[in-house]
Amino acid sequence: MLSYTQAQKEAIYRQLDQTTQRFNVGLVAITDVQNARAQYDTVLANEVTARNNLDNAVEELRQVTGNYYPELASLNVEHFKTDKPKAVNALLKEAENRNLSLLQARLSQDLARGANPPGAGRSSAEAESNGFNRYFRYVL
Repeated sequence: MLSYTQAQKEAIYRQLDQTTQRFNVGLVAITDVQNARAQYDTVLANEVTARNNLDNAVEELRQVTGNYYPELASLNVEHFKTDKPKAVNALLKEAENRNLSLLQARLSQDLARGANPPGAGRSSAEAESNGFNRYFRYVL
């Protein structure tokens, strides 16, 4: 968060500098400079907050571990996979199949399209082959 805030501070400072130069040559009003200054002041306050949060986190780490860490290594995000494991995907699929709200919505869509309700006026074998089990096989 601190590095993001510092990058934001640099960008807003450049905007403030450009706006001040444009004011000096008469291209913009003083209110534009004041707005840019207010944005810069806000990002300075955000930087102080981010630095305080970092200092507090380092102190909490010291309290938990009993060691002081004057410098922390940055996280190397290239070594982490962002793919979900197959087990998670299987669990999500099962959750979708067992979600009564989703089953009800699918059934409502089919009924709205003009399909007969699953099992209506059919034998159990016909209902089984014509979709009744499609909706309720996971719930029952």
